[in-house]
Order: sequence, then structure tokens, then C-alpha cells
Amino acid sequence: MTDFAGFCAADPRLRASTAGIHLEGPFISPVSGPRGAHDKACVQHCDTEKVRHWHSVSQGLLRILTLSPEQEDGLADTIRFCTENNIRVSVGHTAATPEQIRRAAELGATMSTHLGNGCELQMHRHHNPIWAQLAEDSLWSGIITDGFHLPLSLIKVILRAKQGKILLTSDTTAFGGMAPGRYHTHIGGDVVLTEQGRLHLAANEELLAGSAQSALECISFLIRSGLSDAEQAWRYAAENPAAFLGLTDRGTLAAGKRADIVVLDIQGSTLQVLETYLHGEAVYRA
Repeated sequence: MTDFAGFCAADPRLRASTAGIHLEGPFISPVSGPRGAHDKACVQHCDTEKVRHWHSVSQGLLRILTLSPEQEDGLADTIRFCTENNIRVSVGHTAATPEQIRRAAELGATMSTHLGNGCELQMHRHHNPIWAQLAEDSLWSGIITDGFHLPLSLIKVILRAKQGKILLTSDTTAFGGMAPGRYHTHIGGDVVLTEQGRLHLAANEELLAGSAQSALECISFLIRSGLSDAEQAWRYAAENPAAFLGLTDRGTLAAGKRADIVVLDIQGSTLQVLETYLHGEAVYRA
């Protein structure tokens, strides 16, 4: 985190294009399944002093912290520190009970990290963390629409239940754009990238190891599925995250706002980036 803050400080373009750091763990479930590809040895109980340290060394760039409310030791103090320091608390990688999720929301959690993933492969049909998070109106839902993480039926339910509180994310790893094959990573160990573009643990193909699809591909998938038009899908991926993080200088185009603009060509359900502007400066042209 210190290195990333240093990179941002040394590169004005990188700093201008970085809304913040999302720290996914280590206060997550120790249970296989909910823990996902994360190393069990790294899982810890909530610790406010560690978050205070990360907040300091990130130079304020730490903006989202994913934790599991089943880690009850230190939970209230950790969420309190985050809410007082402009860090959004997100529920994720969890086997928490509905009661624990409700308490986290009452304490100040406002988001679900890739809802529908990072959970048990088999759960109680009614009393489970997915339903509990869907029912909490205060929680925005982060969803991965790469075509592998969620079935269309669940995406449809989440879009309806959350009434616009949708944050589309790619969950892209370093394997985005790589050729199919078997690789080794510090998160998850040995992973397999299939011909279809699905990235999973080599030891268990039911456990995904992030994604190899770009945010643009995830937007296109949502359009192609018929669940959203291009304007709404772009809003889920760009305007909603800006609103969630309180970035009032970003989002909808208006006089006086930062000129961070992406010019797209839309051919059916396929989007192609033609130009990208950062602070009004053209930084990419196809």
C-alpha cells in the first residue's frame, strides 16, 4: 500500500485516475468457500490499529475495506474508525449470519463486495448471506458481470432488488489479456485460465480466482444479456461508483466538473473505446 501511494505521488496521471484503494481483507471469513482464493494464514480478526496504519501509509487513498461481520472481535471499532475517516466498509468473503450482516449495516457498512460470490458453495435456502445483503436497503451491491461469476437469473434479481444501487466491477486480475493456460499467483497459488476466459483455482474449478475480463467486457456482457441498455450499464460501472465514493467532481457531464471522458463506439452490444480524456487531456486514441 505504501508503494502504491508512492507510485501515485510520483505520477500525476496515475494519481488523477486513482479514486482510491479497495483493500479486500484480511478481516474475512476463515472458512473455505467464503474465503475464496485468499490464503487462510493471512485471515485475521478486525483490528482498528491496523486499519489506522493502512490509512496513514496509503496517504488517505484507502477508500473501501472489505470485511466479514462474522469476525466480531473488534468489528464495531473498526467500522466506526472507517466511517469517521471516509473509508467505506463493505461486506464480503463472508459466512456471516443474517443477524451479523444486519448489525454491520447498522454500524455503518454500506456495500457488498461482489455479491453472490465469496460465499459458501451450498447454503440454507432462506437463511444465508446473499438474501440478507439483498434485504439491507443501505447496502450497495458490487457485482461481477463477466459471464462466469453470476448466472443471469441472479444478476436480474440483484438489479431489481437494489433499485439502482449497483456497482459493476470486473474483478480483473493480472491475467486479463493473457493466453489460456495454467499460471501461479501470490493470491490463490496455481490457477487456470480457460479458453473461454474463466479463471479458477487449479485445485477446485468451482472456486474462481478473480477474473480475466475487462470492465468494458463486463459492461458489454450486461448489454448483450438484455438486462441493461448501454447508458444504464455505463452508469453502473462509472457514475454509480463515483456517487458511492462521494466523488462529486465526477460522474455526469456538467459545466465545472472534471473533464474525465470516455468516447465509445457502440456496435450492437459491443463497446469500443475511441478516446479517453483525463482532466481534459487526451490520453488515449484508438
